[in-house]
Amino acid sequence: MKKNFFTVVILVVSLTTMVGCGTRVSKDIENTGNVNQPSNIGSDKNPQGADITYVNEKYGFSLVFPGYWQDQYNVEDVHGIGVRIHHKPTWLKNGAGTLFQITVFDKSKDEWNTQVKTAVETIGLWKIYENEKEVLGFSSPTDVQYIPDDKLLSSKYMKMENDVLKIVETFEKLN
Repeated sequence: MKKNFFTVVILVVSLTTMVGCGTRVSKDIENTGNVNQPSNIGSDKNPQGADITYVNEKYGFSLVFPGYWQDQYNVEDVHGIGVRIHHKPTWLKNGAGTLFQITVFDKSKDEWNTQVKTAVETIGLWKIYENEKEVLGFSSPTDVQYIPDDKLLSSKYMKMENDVLKIVETFEKLN
C-alpha cells in the first residue's frame, strides 16, 4: 500500500511538471502570493531595463529575471507543491510555454528522499535548496513547450528558455 501511494505521488509530481501544455488558458492565475518588483541587480548587464526581482511569499524565495521578461511571463501555483513559470504569450495561446518549475518537498513527510530518485530520472529534478523543514527542487520541461508553427512566439520562448539556468543561479531563500 505504501509503495502504491509513493508511486502515485511521484506520478503526480512528474505529470504536473511535464503536462504544462495540457489545457487551454484564458486568463492569468491570480492570488499566487507573488510580488514582481523592479530591481537594480545586474541592470548594467541588461540594457533593456532593470532586472525583475520575483518574490514568492508563499514558498519564501526570490529569483531575478532579465528586464525584457517584463510582461512576458506568468506564474502558476501548482497544486500547493510549488510554482511553474511560463512564457505568457504561449501559455495564453495554447496552455504550453512552461520554462521551469520550483517544487517544494516537505521533509517531515520525507518527500524528497522517497520521490527524488524517480523524479531525477524522469524529469531531471535538481536540488537547489535544503533546510531542516524542506527541500526545493528545480526542473525544466522534458517536452516541447513552444508552438513550432508560430516562428515569432517560438523564437521568444527559446530566448527566455536560454536564461533559465542563469535565473536559477539567482535563487535566494527568504525565510
